[in-house]
Amino acid sequence: MDESWCLDLPDALRMSRLINRHIAFGRTLEEAEAWAHGSDENNAQIIGASASRADFTIEVD
Repeated sequence: MDESWCLDLPDALRMSRLINRHIAFGRTLEEAEAWAHGSDENNAQIIGASASRADFTIEVD
C-alpha cells in the first residue's frame, strides 16, 4: 500500500449511514442497530486508534 486515507465524520452520521445500509441489505431496524452498535462500532474503535497515522484525512460535516 502506497498511502492510507481516513474518512472522518461525526459519529451520528456514521451510525445513521451504517444502519441504513444494513436495512437496505435486509436487516430489520432492530438488527441493523444492534449490528451497527456492536460489530461496526468495535471496528470503528480499532480504526480510530490508528487514524492519526493516515497520510490523508477527509473531514465530512
